[in-house]
Amino acid sequence: MKPSLFTRVQFDRIIDALMPLIASMGALLVGAVVLMLLDVNPVEAYTAMF
Repeated sequence: MKPSLFTRVQFDRIIDALMPLIASMGALLVGAVVLMLLDVNPVEAYTAMF
């Protein structure tokens, strides 16, 4: 049973809306890993930044 075109379009719109959020969270996660490798507390660094 194939999903209807309407369902596929809704799924695509949801993914398109969430991509900036996913990308931002990924960037913060990569930044936190880099900060930990530099022996810096990421929570303190992000608190100072924001």
